[in-house]
Amino acid sequence: MKARGWSVRNRLSPCEHIRREHIRHLKNGKVVHVKSSVVNKGNTRTIYQIKSK
Repeated sequence: MKARGWSVRNRLSPCEHIRREHIRHLKNGKVVHVKSSVVNKGNTRTIYQIKSK
C-alpha cells in the first residue's frame, strides 16, 4: 500500500492540537461531515529556550 499523509522525520508525539472539521466522500457516494476534535489532549511538549548573554 502507498503511504498516506505527511512523512514525519522525528517520531516524537505531537503536542495537543485541534484537527479541523471536514467533509468525507465515501466510495458508495455518501457524503459524511466529520466534526473537529482535539488530538493528544493533555500531551504537552516542553520547549526549551536558550538564553543569550
